[in-house]
Amino acid sequence: MQDVGRSLPWGALGSFLSSVRPESALAQEMHPEIAEWSTVFKTNVILADIFDAIAQLNANMCAKGTGKPAKKPDKYPRSFRKKAKSFKKIMKVKDWMKLFEGSEKHG
Repeated sequence: MQDVGRSLPWGALGSFLSSVRPESALAQEMHPEIAEWSTVFKTNVILADIFDAIAQLNANMCAKGTGKPAKKPDKYPRSFRKKAKSFKKIMKVKDWMKLFEGSEKHG
């Protein structure tokens, strides 16, 4: 930054700052309120939601006048949403404490 105004013209700094990519750390520092909205991830989330809304609207329009409820369309696959692993057996606290106390005696 010491070179700005001396060997580096102010116009060059202005050109650099105006061409910073939205996902860069500098852009996130300059505009934190909009930084997360300019990511590819956020765009994909919004597009998937729009797809789901249009699919539901289409199902509603197809069911109109038939007297049957609209079929719920499949949601757009979201690779960023992983299903939580379910536990097959949940251990009771007293059983866990027995295991914990046993490991202290041996360790």
